[in-house]
Amino acid sequence: MEGTLGVWFDAGVNSGKELDDWFTNVEQPAAFQGKDFLQVRRYESLSEGPRYFCLYEYASANTVSLRNTHSPFSCENSGSADSIPSFISRISHLGGGLVLSMNRSIGGTAMTFRLAMNSEFHVTSLLNMLSHQIFPLSGITSVKFWLCGANHRSLKKPSDISFPREAAVLIEGVRPGVVASAWNECSAHQALKFEWPLLNSTAYRLLQVGVGSPLNDASLPGGAL
Repeated sequence: MEGTLGVWFDAGVNSGKELDDWFTNVEQPAAFQGKDFLQVRRYESLSEGPRYFCLYEYASANTVSLRNTHSPFSCENSGSADSIPSFISRISHLGGGLVLSMNRSIGGTAMTFRLAMNSEFHVTSLLNMLSHQIFPLSGITSVKFWLCGANHRSLKKPSDISFPREAAVLIEGVRPGVVASAWNECSAHQALKFEWPLLNSTAYRLLQVGVGSPLNDASLPGGAL
């Protein structure tokens, strides 16, 4: 299984141009110097802002940690705190703990969900819903599930995992509304939305991939947003 680092961050209201320039010319080139680094995707919030989500992908899960990533978002990295621009006001990391990753392609839109897992049953139910119900749906391009402080190997003996524990889900789709519709329909069908305390959810549109320039609407997967 590949490694991923998910980062949520907020920026100043009038910092759009500054942030785009910094991310394209400073952050992405620095990130690509990292060992086994594959790509980075940056998303902009559709529902509230200015909020962003970045997904860094590595060839091996062994290379993923907040201590070895080249991203300045890693505050534990030596000197990295000084390299975080002043217009970024809040940062939240999700490094290890990837327990599910299913991919077809990169979607033009995405949603992240932060949830509280209170039991082994919650984890198993969510995994089943994501892999067997949501991912097969038309318009869904990828699904990722992190369980903080765990990994896919620890799920072989889930009784060793203590609860409660926070989890996060990233679902990508080809157009706005696809992800929200899939999540709402599947969770309601299983009557599970009452069992997983949903801490927050945010909808995004894709801004950048890899080291290229910001994508225009016509070049995004699924067409214009």
